[in-house]
Amino acid sequence: MKQVRLTRRMIDMENHTQDPLNPHPVFPQWSPWSVYPYQFWGSMTKRIVRQKYQMVSIENEYLRLTVAPDIGGRIWDVYDKVNKRHLANFNSGVRTYNAGFGMNYTTGGIECNYPLAHSPTTSRKREVSTARYDDGSAAIIISELDLIWRTRWSMTCRLYPDRTYVEQHIRIYNRTPHDSRYMYWNNCGFILNDNRQFIFPESAGAMHGAEVKTFSYPTWRHRDLSFFKQVPTMLGLYMLDSDEPYFGYYDHDAQFGFVHYSDLADLPGKKYWTWGNVPDRMEVSRKTVHSRNEVFGEMQSGRIVIQEHQDRMPPETECEW
Repeated sequence: MKQVRLTRRMIDMENHTQDPLNPHPVFPQWSPWSVYPYQFWGSMTKRIVRQKYQMVSIENEYLRLTVAPDIGGRIWDVYDKVNKRHLANFNSGVRTYNAGFGMNYTTGGIECNYPLAHSPTTSRKREVSTARYDDGSAAIIISELDLIWRTRWSMTCRLYPDRTYVEQHIRIYNRTPHDSRYMYWNNCGFILNDNRQFIFPESAGAMHGAEVKTFSYPTWRHRDLSFFKQVPTMLGLYMLDSDEPYFGYYDHDAQFGFVHYSDLADLPGKKYWTWGNVPDRMEVSRKTVHSRNEVFGEMQSGRIVIQEHQDRMPPETECEW
């Protein structure tokens, strides 16, 4: 049995930067988002610079998983070595725009969010370490001290020899004598075409940002919302009443897919997201948020069903899943 290979390297990429960073943290009374002591990015203006980024990879004969510690510790690439294709949305450059709680959302790969969705540090440098195990597996560990609640959290991505899946292990530790609040959402982007289908086993969803508005799923008003080509506008759905532990996407042309599996007691939240199949909107997305001129959607997993809500972390406790 071959051991999982673990490598580190520096790569040079084009960065459409949002510099300069506003040096002054925004107090909650002056912002709809309470992210103090973090700052917002200070500019919508883009300037293109070449920048070096650390990339850490683990790979076996089937998969190569690459993590970008300098860009929020996101999983930058999940590459299928057998069929030579990117399973998650892959960007060859860094495209960041003013979205989320830190106004610094970078598209591409799989984003890990704590303590808020599109968190203030989602595109900033996070701590990285690696581990090897006696069974031949290897792991990349991304971690961070959250400055909002003073909690410590980590994400471990582990790959085993002779396996065609990646295992994620999340740990949150509230080291303070106070309650904390948090959202945890894992956000996987993937490239869309007319015959790529969102696979969710649920039969209803609540609208992103307006949870009282519900949709039947997948069929709603004579449209099959699971197919990108039938979604007329931006759509985000939190899937309701989950009783199956999986979801994913499938490409009917290329006959391959990607699946997320977890215990519903740990991660009952499932989310569907697309900017929609409107030509003008797709063209804007291609030009502004993707370096390979692609259109992408997202599937997400979370600790709570509705992303706008927050879970509670009691004092001096930890949770893992």
